[in-house]
Amino acid sequence: MTTADPDRVTVALTDMRIAAEQWRQIAAGMAEAAHAAGRLGLSAVELSFIANMLGMVDLYRQTQDRMLALLGEAERAHEWLALALESAAEAYYVYDVDSAHRLRQIS
Repeated sequence: MTTADPDRVTVALTDMRIAAEQWRQIAAGMAEAAHAAGRLGLSAVELSFIANMLGMVDLYRQTQDRMLALLGEAERAHEWLALALESAAEAYYVYDVDSAHRLRQIS
C-alpha cells in the first residue's frame, strides 16, 4: 500500500481551496453584473415612438429579464462549484488525518 506524500496532499488541498475562492470571486462578478444590468433601462421616452409601436420596449425588457436570469444562474452555479471544491477539500483533509491517525495506532 502506498501512502500520499504529506506535502503533496497539503499542496493539493491548498490548490482546491484557492480554486474555490476563484470560483466564488467569479460568482461575485456575476452578481455585480446582474446588479448593473438591473439598473439599465430604456423606455419609450429613450426610444422612438415607432420603436415603441413595434414592440422594442417590450423586447428590451424581455431581453433584460433573460439576461438577469442567466446571470443569476451563473452566480449560483459558480457558488455551487466553490462549495463543492471546499467540501471535497475538507472531506479529503478529514480522511487524510483519520488515515494517518489509524496508521500511527497500527505501527
